[in-house]
Amino acid sequence: MSGPYPEYMPEWLKRVDDRSALHVLARSLLRALPGIIGTRDPTDEAKVALLLKTTLLLVTHLRDGIRIAFPVETPSEPSPQSSDEFFAFVSMIRSGLAASRGLSADDYYLHALHLSGNVIDQINSGVDAFSQASAQIDRDVRAIEAGVDLFQTPLFTAELNAPRYWSYAKRFPDEITALTGTPFWGIWWERYQLGQPIDHGIEQDIARLRDDEWQSSQGLLAAIEQATASALIRMLPYAETLTFQLSTAQFHSEPIDVGKPDLHDVLVSRVRDALADVVDDVSNGINRGSREYKVLTRSVTVYASDPQRLEMDFSDVQSAIARQIFTGDLPNSEENIGLQNSLEEALKGIRITNPGVAQNRKLLTERDLAELADEQKVTIQEALPVLVALSDEDLAEDWRRDVAALTSDAHGPMTGLAPSSANTDVAARFFNRVAKISFQLRIKEVLDAIEKSPVTRTAGILELIASLVMMGITLVG
Repeated sequence: MSGPYPEYMPEWLKRVDDRSALHVLARSLLRALPGIIGTRDPTDEAKVALLLKTTLLLVTHLRDGIRIAFPVETPSEPSPQSSDEFFAFVSMIRSGLAASRGLSADDYYLHALHLSGNVIDQINSGVDAFSQASAQIDRDVRAIEAGVDLFQTPLFTAELNAPRYWSYAKRFPDEITALTGTPFWGIWWERYQLGQPIDHGIEQDIARLRDDEWQSSQGLLAAIEQATASALIRMLPYAETLTFQLSTAQFHSEPIDVGKPDLHDVLVSRVRDALADVVDDVSNGINRGSREYKVLTRSVTVYASDPQRLEMDFSDVQSAIARQIFTGDLPNSEENIGLQNSLEEALKGIRITNPGVAQNRKLLTERDLAELADEQKVTIQEALPVLVALSDEDLAEDWRRDVAALTSDAHGPMTGLAPSSANTDVAARFFNRVAKISFQLRIKEVLDAIEKSPVTRTAGILELIASLVMMGITLVG
């Protein structure tokens, strides 16, 4: 069997393990997706779901290290002109993913590579597409033999001479979003294309769905939104309880219980006193108009009993003061050092007495967020009125402050604030809350209460919140 793969492929498959062969197969299927959706008539939702499910299960099993077994029947010679042939083969792979019998056969891999390569061939008539597809597979093989993680490798090299295919690839995210009703699949594919797969937990949650859930477009949409929201809460944690009050049709934030209240009160009181000492002397460089003063004053009054919020605010201001003292923007005075020390002691105490808050700090310190694009900032700003309408007064004020921080290019007078730390904390609070709201909007009583509210209506809210959740997923590195 010859096809759009290197001539050595049959012999290579005989000497490598199933995992290596399946890596090549998975990447070939990923490359074929834009062409299949772009050139076939995708009106059959069941076929589209089958194709997406098969590819997702394949990459998920590979990332999990699960061994995949195929049926033992030998496939027939592929027919490059038959779209049904491709979907039939995908179905065969799907059954193999769930099988517990037999061994994977080299012919299955070659058959898949032939069919997926033919997608590029048919799109780029007049171009030596076989050699193009073959070159990509050859690159995958060389990467495997060099011990490179293929999941961290872009799907294509810049040398791929397939202009018509690229046009399909560029349209694929929008087309698959229109077909499925969710931007998830386009984002999922783009991240593999870039060699930056999305959070594996999302794939695992979706891979666990039952067949009947996959066959229901609305059920699948709800499951994907739940999986992405769950992942976002895990990746950008914020310790609080977000509840919906049926009587007011609004969300309310309830802080976690304070660990060791007596010690907590002492630590907060020391910060309050140290701040007062600093602003009493103008030579210290911090006054009542400084952002440091405003943030800490709000923290020790409005959020005095909220360990998670105090930890974030204290951490930001403490690092800002330390940086400004180091750069000479603030004097190394006794009062400034005293405030810095009181913040450090408070942070240690809060983290020790509130293990969940300490764990969140560890996770957020390790988290690398992409910068918001201008269009994403606009979306967040446009969402603000809806978020405010859905929230009680205190939570609404938090939305206003966080949206202003997320969408502003400046960090205000507190120039020593570390942008990465501050932005991560604000983003964690914002997107964590959006994800929590996403969960509750699937509850009928919640939607009914919002619909009856004179303040807001449900029209467009589900789509808006879902889009914000997906935005959060794209920002998480």
